[in-house]
Amino acid sequence: MQHSLPLPQGGKHCNNPHLVEDQRFPQQRLSRKARQKTNVFDPDYLAGVSPFCENDIYSRAANLQIRDGQCGGGRRRANPNAVRRKFVKK
Repeated sequence: MQHSLPLPQGGKHCNNPHLVEDQRFPQQRLSRKARQKTNVFDPDYLAGVSPFCENDIYSRAANLQIRDGQCGGGRRRANPNAVRRKFVKK
């Protein structure tokens, strides 16, 4: 039985099917500029005057909920065989 495949889409936020084992995918990471933390001790830092908000809610990466933490990407490069805690005591 044959299934029709969608045409491959380009770009950082594409959602292409995984067809072969060694197929390359874009790394869902924030840019270097977006990863920089706000440095309040920088002489060029202007508090409250900048038109660029710190919490991005309008970009496509924000809509796809791509966050960048300590591990460095939307897809965490963690050990898939590691034991995870199922219940967290509050």
